[in-house]
Amino acid sequence: MIKAGKVIMDENINKMRYACPLAGEAGFTLVEMIVVTAVFIVVLIIAGDSFKTILTRSSLLSKSAESNIEGIVGLEMFRHDLNQAGFGLPWSFGGGITPVYEEAEDAPASYFNDKPSGIPRAFVAGNDLAAASTGDPDKVDYLVLKGTSLAGTSQSQRWTYVNYSSVGSSRPRIWSAENLSDNDRVIVLRRAFTETGYVNQLVSSDQSHFFTKFSKDGLPSAFAPSLPQDTYYVYGLTGNEDPRMPFNRIDYHLKRPVGIATSCAENTGTLYKSLLNHSNGKFTEIPIMDCVADMQVVFGWDLNEDGVIDAYSNADGSTVNGGDTAAVQATMGDAGLIRNRLKVVKVYLLVQDGRRDPSFRNSNSIVVGNDSLGEKSLTKEYTVANIDDKKWTNYRWKVYRIVVTPKNLTLK
Repeated sequence: MIKAGKVIMDENINKMRYACPLAGEAGFTLVEMIVVTAVFIVVLIIAGDSFKTILTRSSLLSKSAESNIEGIVGLEMFRHDLNQAGFGLPWSFGGGITPVYEEAEDAPASYFNDKPSGIPRAFVAGNDLAAASTGDPDKVDYLVLKGTSLAGTSQSQRWTYVNYSSVGSSRPRIWSAENLSDNDRVIVLRRAFTETGYVNQLVSSDQSHFFTKFSKDGLPSAFAPSLPQDTYYVYGLTGNEDPRMPFNRIDYHLKRPVGIATSCAENTGTLYKSLLNHSNGKFTEIPIMDCVADMQVVFGWDLNEDGVIDAYSNADGSTVNGGDTAAVQATMGDAGLIRNRLKVVKVYLLVQDGRRDPSFRNSNSIVVGNDSLGEKSLTKEYTVANIDDKKWTNYRWKVYRIVVTPKNLTLK
Protein backbone atom coordinates (compact mmCIF):
# COMPACT_ATOMS: atom_id res chain seq x y z
CA MET A 1 0.00 0.00 0.00
CA ILE A 2 2.81 2.31 0.86
CA LYS A 3 4.47 1.60 -2.44
CA ALA A 4 1.31 2.20 -4.40
CA GLY A 5 0.69 5.49 -2.55
CA LYS A 6 4.21 6.65 -3.34
CA VAL A 7 3.69 6.05 -7.04
CA ILE A 8 0.47 8.05 -7.04
CA MET A 9 2.21 10.90 -5.19
CA ASP A 10 5.08 10.97 -7.73
CA GLU A 11 2.60 11.20 -10.60
CA ASN A 12 0.78 14.11 -8.94
CA ILE A 13 4.09 15.92 -8.38
CA ASN A 14 4.95 15.53 -12.09
CA LYS A 15 1.55 16.88 -13.13
CA MET A 16 2.00 19.90 -10.88
CA ARG A 17 5.49 20.45 -12.28
CA TYR A 18 4.11 20.76 -15.86
CA ALA A 19 1.04 22.74 -14.79
CA CYS A 20 3.00 25.39 -12.87
CA PRO A 21 6.09 26.80 -14.69
CA LEU A 22 9.25 27.16 -12.71
CA ALA A 23 10.75 30.53 -11.84
CA GLY A 24 12.06 32.29 -15.02
CA GLU A 25 9.74 30.35 -17.34
CA ALA A 26 6.62 32.55 -16.99
CA GLY A 27 4.73 33.64 -20.28
CA PHE A 28 3.27 37.03 -21.35
CA THR A 29 0.29 38.43 -19.54
CA LEU A 30 -2.79 39.71 -21.39
CA VAL A 31 -1.84 43.34 -20.70
CA GLU A 32 1.63 42.80 -22.12
CA MET A 33 0.19 41.22 -25.26
CA ILE A 34 -2.18 44.17 -25.76
CA VAL A 35 0.66 46.69 -25.31
CA VAL A 36 2.94 44.84 -27.74
CA THR A 37 0.16 44.53 -30.31
CA ALA A 38 -0.62 48.24 -30.02
CA VAL A 39 3.04 49.18 -30.51
CA PHE A 40 3.26 46.86 -33.52
CA ILE A 41 0.15 48.43 -35.07
CA VAL A 42 1.55 51.94 -34.53
CA VAL A 43 4.83 50.92 -36.19
CA LEU A 44 2.92 49.46 -39.14
CA ILE A 45 0.87 52.64 -39.52
CA ILE A 46 4.00 54.82 -39.46
CA ALA A 47 5.81 52.53 -41.91
CA GLY A 48 2.77 52.41 -44.21
CA ASP A 49 2.38 56.18 -44.19
CA SER A 50 6.10 56.61 -44.92
CA PHE A 51 5.87 54.09 -47.75
CA LYS A 52 2.85 55.92 -49.17
CA THR A 53 4.79 59.20 -49.03
CA ILE A 54 7.77 57.60 -50.76
CA LEU A 55 5.52 56.20 -53.48
CA THR A 56 3.82 59.57 -53.95
CA ARG A 57 7.12 61.43 -54.21
CA SER A 58 8.54 58.77 -56.49
CA SER A 59 5.48 59.05 -58.74
CA LEU A 60 5.83 62.83 -58.82
CA LEU A 61 9.52 62.62 -59.64
CA SER A 62 8.93 59.94 -62.29
CA LYS A 63 6.22 62.00 -63.96
CA SER A 64 8.42 65.09 -63.79
CA ALA A 65 11.33 63.20 -65.39
CA GLU A 66 8.97 61.81 -68.04
CA SER A 67 7.71 65.33 -68.74
CA ASN A 68 11.28 66.60 -69.09
CA ILE A 69 12.21 63.88 -71.60
CA GLU A 70 8.99 64.41 -73.54
CA GLY A 71 9.63 68.14 -73.49
CA ILE A 72 13.15 67.86 -74.87
CA VAL A 73 12.07 65.62 -77.76
CA GLY A 74 8.98 67.69 -78.55
CA LEU A 75 10.82 71.00 -78.41
CA GLU A 76 13.57 69.81 -80.73
CA MET A 77 10.98 68.64 -83.26
CA PHE A 78 9.23 72.01 -82.97
CA ARG A 79 12.54 73.87 -83.33
CA HIS A 80 13.45 71.87 -86.45
CA ASP A 81 10.15 72.72 -88.12
CA LEU A 82 10.48 76.41 -87.27
CA ASN A 83 13.86 76.42 -89.00
CA GLN A 84 12.43 74.67 -92.09
CA ALA A 85 9.60 77.18 -92.61
CA GLY A 86 10.04 79.00 -95.91
CA PHE A 87 12.20 76.36 -97.58
CA GLY A 88 11.25 75.94 -101.26
CA LEU A 89 8.48 78.55 -101.21
CA PRO A 90 7.95 80.62 -104.38
CA TRP A 91 8.30 84.37 -104.09
CA SER A 92 6.19 85.09 -107.14
CA PHE A 93 4.36 83.42 -110.00
CA GLY A 94 6.14 83.53 -113.35
CA GLY A 95 5.25 83.32 -117.04
CA GLY A 96 2.10 85.39 -116.66
CA ILE A 97 0.33 82.39 -115.07
CA THR A 98 -1.40 82.73 -111.72
CA PRO A 99 -1.94 79.20 -110.40
CA VAL A 100 -5.04 78.23 -108.46
CA TYR A 101 -4.58 75.90 -105.52
CA GLU A 102 -6.43 74.61 -102.47
CA GLU A 103 -5.43 74.54 -98.82
CA ALA A 104 -7.05 73.69 -95.43
CA GLU A 105 -10.77 72.95 -95.47
CA ASP A 106 -11.96 73.46 -91.89
CA ALA A 107 -11.79 76.24 -89.30
CA PRO A 108 -9.73 77.40 -87.53
CA ALA A 109 -7.00 76.09 -89.88
CA SER A 110 -8.74 77.69 -92.87
CA TYR A 111 -8.31 81.14 -91.29
CA PHE A 112 -4.62 80.95 -92.23
CA ASN A 113 -4.96 79.92 -95.90
CA ASP A 114 -3.27 81.79 -98.72
CA LYS A 115 -5.42 80.05 -101.32
CA PRO A 116 -6.58 80.33 -104.05
CA SER A 117 -3.74 82.33 -105.61
CA GLY A 118 -1.81 84.05 -102.83
CA ILE A 119 1.95 83.89 -102.51
CA PRO A 120 2.39 81.51 -99.55
CA ARG A 121 3.53 83.06 -96.28
CA ALA A 122 6.14 81.05 -94.38
CA PHE A 123 4.70 82.00 -90.97
CA VAL A 124 1.07 82.71 -90.10
CA ALA A 125 -0.39 82.73 -86.60
CA GLY A 126 -3.59 83.32 -84.66
CA ASN A 127 -3.71 85.05 -81.29
CA ASP A 128 -5.63 83.69 -78.27
CA LEU A 129 -8.11 81.59 -80.24
CA ALA A 130 -11.21 80.46 -78.40
CA ALA A 131 -11.47 76.76 -77.57
CA ALA A 132 -12.88 74.79 -80.49
CA SER A 133 -14.56 72.24 -78.19
CA THR A 134 -15.54 72.02 -74.55
CA GLY A 135 -12.53 71.09 -72.47
CA ASP A 136 -9.93 72.35 -74.96
CA PRO A 137 -7.41 74.90 -73.69
CA ASP A 138 -8.96 78.32 -74.17
CA LYS A 139 -7.40 81.52 -75.52
CA VAL A 140 -4.17 79.99 -76.82
CA ASP A 141 -2.14 80.83 -79.95
CA TYR A 142 -2.16 78.89 -83.22
CA LEU A 143 0.94 78.66 -85.44
CA VAL A 144 1.14 77.72 -89.14
CA LEU A 145 4.38 76.89 -90.96
CA LYS A 146 4.73 76.50 -94.73
CA GLY A 147 7.59 75.07 -96.78
CA THR A 148 8.25 72.11 -99.06
CA SER A 149 10.40 70.17 -96.56
CA LEU A 150 7.91 70.23 -93.68
CA ALA A 151 6.03 67.03 -94.54
CA GLY A 152 8.79 64.73 -93.33
CA THR A 153 8.27 62.30 -96.22
CA SER A 154 11.19 61.09 -98.30
CA GLN A 155 10.02 63.13 -101.30
CA SER A 156 9.74 66.38 -99.33
CA GLN A 157 13.32 66.04 -98.06
CA ARG A 158 14.81 65.97 -101.57
CA TRP A 159 15.64 68.60 -104.16
CA THR A 160 17.84 69.15 -107.18
CA TYR A 161 18.34 71.64 -109.99
CA VAL A 162 18.33 71.89 -113.78
CA ASN A 163 20.69 74.11 -115.76
CA TYR A 164 20.08 75.62 -119.18
CA SER A 165 21.26 73.52 -122.10
CA SER A 166 21.70 74.85 -125.63
CA VAL A 167 20.98 71.39 -127.01
CA GLY A 168 17.67 71.12 -125.22
CA SER A 169 18.71 68.70 -122.51
CA SER A 170 16.77 69.33 -119.30
CA ARG A 171 18.13 66.51 -117.22
CA PRO A 172 18.26 67.34 -113.52
CA ARG A 173 21.35 67.02 -111.39
CA ILE A 174 21.58 63.49 -109.98
CA TRP A 175 23.23 63.15 -106.60
CA SER A 176 25.21 60.20 -105.28
CA ALA A 177 22.27 59.30 -103.02
CA GLU A 178 18.83 60.46 -101.84
CA ASN A 179 17.55 61.42 -105.27
CA LEU A 180 13.97 62.11 -106.25
CA SER A 181 12.26 59.15 -107.91
CA ASP A 182 10.49 59.12 -111.25
CA ASN A 183 6.87 60.29 -110.95
CA ASP A 184 7.43 62.08 -107.65
CA ARG A 185 5.37 65.28 -107.71
CA VAL A 186 7.61 68.33 -107.61
CA ILE A 187 7.43 72.08 -107.94
CA VAL A 188 9.96 73.99 -110.04
CA LEU A 189 11.28 77.44 -109.15
CA ARG A 190 13.02 79.68 -111.64
CA ARG A 191 15.87 81.28 -109.73
CA ALA A 192 17.97 84.06 -111.18
CA PHE A 193 19.68 87.26 -110.13
CA THR A 194 18.50 90.48 -111.74
CA GLU A 195 19.18 94.18 -111.24
CA THR A 196 16.40 94.29 -108.63
CA GLY A 197 17.62 91.23 -106.75
CA TYR A 198 16.83 87.52 -106.71
CA VAL A 199 13.95 86.07 -108.69
CA ASN A 200 12.36 82.95 -107.24
CA GLN A 201 9.34 82.29 -109.45
CA LEU A 202 7.02 79.31 -109.45
CA VAL A 203 7.00 77.69 -112.91
CA SER A 204 3.59 76.54 -114.13
CA SER A 205 2.33 75.17 -117.42
CA ASP A 206 -1.20 76.52 -116.77
CA GLN A 207 -3.38 77.60 -113.85
CA SER A 208 -4.02 74.10 -112.54
CA HIS A 209 -0.56 72.65 -113.19
CA PHE A 210 1.76 74.34 -110.73
CA PHE A 211 3.60 71.01 -110.32
CA THR A 212 5.02 68.34 -112.59
CA LYS A 213 6.23 64.74 -112.42
CA PHE A 214 9.90 64.23 -111.85
CA SER A 215 11.99 62.22 -114.30
CA LYS A 216 15.70 61.56 -114.27
CA ASP A 217 15.64 61.76 -118.07
CA GLY A 218 14.40 65.34 -118.04
CA LEU A 219 11.48 67.58 -117.17
CA PRO A 220 8.69 68.66 -119.55
CA SER A 221 9.65 71.59 -121.75
CA ALA A 222 7.39 73.99 -119.84
CA PHE A 223 9.47 73.30 -116.70
CA ALA A 224 12.92 73.49 -118.33
CA PRO A 225 15.17 76.60 -118.42
CA SER A 226 14.95 78.56 -121.66
CA LEU A 227 17.55 81.26 -120.98
CA PRO A 228 21.31 80.79 -120.37
CA GLN A 229 21.20 82.73 -117.11
CA ASP A 230 18.43 80.61 -115.66
CA THR A 231 18.72 77.79 -113.15
CA TYR A 232 15.57 75.91 -112.21
CA TYR A 233 15.35 74.37 -108.75
CA VAL A 234 13.23 71.30 -108.20
CA TYR A 235 11.64 70.56 -104.82
CA GLY A 236 9.85 67.35 -103.90
CA LEU A 237 6.32 67.55 -102.51
CA THR A 238 4.53 64.20 -102.66
CA GLY A 239 4.92 60.70 -104.10
CA ASN A 240 2.28 59.50 -106.55
CA GLU A 241 -0.34 61.90 -105.20
CA ASP A 242 -1.11 65.18 -106.98
CA PRO A 243 -0.53 68.07 -104.56
CA ARG A 244 -3.34 70.49 -103.74
CA MET A 245 -0.90 73.36 -103.05
CA PRO A 246 2.69 74.25 -104.08
CA PHE A 247 4.10 73.62 -100.58
CA ASN A 248 3.64 71.48 -97.48
CA ARG A 249 2.05 72.85 -94.35
CA ILE A 250 2.19 72.06 -90.64
CA ASP A 251 -0.03 73.58 -87.95
CA TYR A 252 0.93 73.63 -84.27
CA HIS A 253 -2.01 73.90 -81.89
CA LEU A 254 -3.49 72.66 -78.60
CA LYS A 255 -6.56 70.59 -77.94
CA ARG A 256 -7.72 68.14 -75.26
CA PRO A 257 -8.19 64.72 -76.88
CA VAL A 258 -10.34 61.87 -75.65
CA GLY A 259 -8.12 59.57 -73.59
CA ILE A 260 -5.61 62.21 -72.51
CA ALA A 261 -3.44 61.06 -69.60
CA THR A 262 -5.40 61.13 -66.33
CA SER A 263 -2.47 62.87 -64.68
CA CYS A 264 -3.05 65.99 -66.82
CA ALA A 265 -4.78 68.85 -65.04
CA GLU A 266 -8.15 70.16 -66.13
CA ASN A 267 -8.07 72.83 -68.84
CA THR A 268 -4.81 71.47 -70.25
CA GLY A 269 -4.38 69.63 -73.55
CA THR A 270 -1.97 68.07 -75.98
CA LEU A 271 0.34 69.98 -78.30
CA TYR A 272 -0.21 68.66 -81.83
CA LYS A 273 1.88 68.87 -84.95
CA SER A 274 -0.73 68.55 -87.72
CA LEU A 275 0.27 67.84 -91.32
CA LEU A 276 -2.13 69.10 -93.98
CA ASN A 277 -3.01 66.27 -96.37
CA HIS A 278 -2.90 67.02 -100.09
CA SER A 279 -5.66 64.51 -100.77
CA ASN A 280 -8.52 66.18 -98.91
CA GLY A 281 -7.40 69.30 -97.06
CA LYS A 282 -7.73 67.53 -93.70
CA PHE A 283 -4.97 66.99 -91.15
CA THR A 284 -2.95 64.07 -89.86
CA GLU A 285 -2.39 64.92 -86.19
CA ILE A 286 0.81 63.90 -84.39
CA PRO A 287 0.78 64.37 -80.58
CA ILE A 288 3.97 66.07 -79.41
CA MET A 289 3.52 66.84 -75.72
CA ASP A 290 0.83 66.20 -73.10
CA CYS A 291 -0.43 68.39 -70.23
CA VAL A 292 0.19 71.70 -72.05
CA ALA A 293 -1.81 74.62 -70.68
CA ASP A 294 -0.90 77.39 -73.12
CA MET A 295 1.13 78.33 -76.20
CA GLN A 296 2.15 81.91 -76.92
CA VAL A 297 3.98 83.19 -80.01
CA VAL A 298 6.11 86.35 -80.28
CA PHE A 299 7.60 87.71 -83.52
CA GLY A 300 10.58 90.08 -83.79
CA TRP A 301 10.46 92.50 -86.75
CA ASP A 302 12.96 94.69 -88.58
CA LEU A 303 10.41 97.12 -89.99
CA ASN A 304 12.89 99.49 -91.65
CA GLU A 305 15.02 96.58 -92.94
CA ASP A 306 18.28 97.87 -91.53
CA GLY A 307 19.23 94.55 -89.96
CA VAL A 308 18.15 95.47 -86.42
CA ILE A 309 14.97 94.31 -84.70
CA ASP A 310 12.91 97.36 -83.84
CA ALA A 311 9.54 95.84 -82.92
CA TYR A 312 8.06 92.78 -81.26
CA SER A 313 4.48 91.65 -81.71
CA ASN A 314 2.08 89.04 -80.48
CA ALA A 315 0.90 86.24 -82.79
CA ASP A 316 -1.41 88.30 -85.02
CA GLY A 317 0.20 91.74 -84.68
CA SER A 318 -2.68 93.20 -82.70
CA THR A 319 -0.28 94.24 -79.92
CA VAL A 320 3.17 95.64 -80.71
CA ASN A 321 6.07 96.78 -78.55
CA GLY A 322 8.46 99.34 -80.05
CA GLY A 323 6.89 99.79 -83.49
CA ASP A 324 3.83 100.74 -85.47
CA THR A 325 0.94 98.27 -85.23
CA ALA A 326 -0.33 99.05 -88.73
CA ALA A 327 3.14 98.44 -90.20
CA VAL A 328 3.44 95.10 -88.42
CA GLN A 329 0.00 93.94 -89.54
CA ALA A 330 0.73 95.00 -93.13
CA THR A 331 3.98 93.03 -92.97
CA MET A 332 2.25 89.91 -91.62
CA GLY A 333 -0.12 89.91 -94.57
CA ASP A 334 2.61 90.06 -97.22
CA ALA A 335 4.85 87.07 -97.97
CA GLY A 336 7.66 89.25 -99.31
CA LEU A 337 7.70 91.57 -96.30
CA ILE A 338 7.72 88.59 -93.94
CA ARG A 339 10.82 87.26 -95.71
CA ASN A 340 12.62 90.59 -95.42
CA ARG A 341 11.49 91.70 -91.96
CA LEU A 342 10.93 88.66 -89.74
CA LYS A 343 14.11 88.18 -87.72
CA VAL A 344 13.16 86.05 -84.73
CA VAL A 345 10.34 83.72 -83.70
CA LYS A 346 9.71 82.88 -80.05
CA VAL A 347 7.35 80.18 -78.85
CA TYR A 348 6.46 79.76 -75.17
CA LEU A 349 4.72 76.68 -73.79
CA LEU A 350 3.21 76.47 -70.30
CA VAL A 351 3.54 72.80 -69.31
CA GLN A 352 2.54 70.84 -66.23
CA ASP A 353 5.53 69.60 -64.22
CA GLY A 354 4.68 66.24 -62.60
CA ARG A 355 1.42 65.01 -61.13
CA ARG A 356 -1.01 66.74 -58.79
CA ASP A 357 0.53 67.24 -55.35
CA PRO A 358 -2.10 67.86 -52.61
CA SER A 359 0.65 69.07 -50.25
CA PHE A 360 1.72 71.80 -52.70
CA ARG A 361 -0.11 75.06 -53.35
CA ASN A 362 0.95 77.43 -56.11
CA SER A 363 1.30 80.95 -54.73
CA ASN A 364 3.00 82.76 -57.64
CA SER A 365 1.70 84.24 -60.87
CA ILE A 366 3.07 82.77 -64.13
CA VAL A 367 4.11 84.82 -67.17
CA VAL A 368 4.12 82.76 -70.37
CA GLY A 369 6.90 84.84 -71.90
CA ASN A 370 10.01 86.76 -70.94
CA ASP A 371 8.82 89.38 -68.49
CA SER A 372 12.27 90.98 -68.26
CA LEU A 373 11.96 91.86 -71.97
CA GLY A 374 8.52 93.34 -71.52
CA GLU A 375 6.72 90.45 -73.21
CA LYS A 376 3.92 90.20 -70.65
CA SER A 377 1.77 92.48 -72.80
CA LEU A 378 2.45 90.30 -75.87
CA THR A 379 1.83 86.94 -74.23
CA LYS A 380 -0.15 86.11 -71.11
CA GLU A 381 0.05 86.25 -67.33
CA TYR A 382 -1.76 83.80 -65.07
CA THR A 383 -2.39 85.30 -61.64
CA VAL A 384 -2.94 83.12 -58.57
CA ALA A 385 -6.67 83.77 -58.98
CA ASN A 386 -6.51 82.55 -62.61
CA ILE A 387 -4.61 79.46 -61.48
CA ASP A 388 -7.18 78.70 -58.78
CA ASP A 389 -10.04 79.25 -61.23
CA LYS A 390 -8.55 76.74 -63.69
CA LYS A 391 -7.98 74.19 -60.88
CA TRP A 392 -4.20 74.29 -61.33
CA THR A 393 -3.46 75.18 -57.70
CA ASN A 394 -1.90 71.84 -56.67
CA TYR A 395 0.30 71.52 -59.75
CA ARG A 396 3.79 72.72 -60.50
CA TRP A 397 4.35 74.46 -63.83
CA LYS A 398 7.26 75.30 -66.09
CA VAL A 399 7.58 77.51 -69.16
CA TYR A 400 9.46 76.09 -72.14
CA ARG A 401 10.94 78.57 -74.60
CA ILE A 402 12.00 78.13 -78.21
CA VAL A 403 13.82 81.00 -79.91
CA VAL A 404 14.61 80.65 -83.62
CA THR A 405 16.17 82.92 -86.21
CA PRO A 406 14.51 81.82 -89.47
CA LYS A 407 17.11 80.43 -91.87
CA ASN A 408 15.08 79.65 -94.99
CA LEU A 409 13.24 82.87 -95.74
CA THR A 410 15.78 84.49 -98.08
CA LEU A 411 18.52 83.36 -100.43
CA LYS A 412 21.14 85.57 -98.84
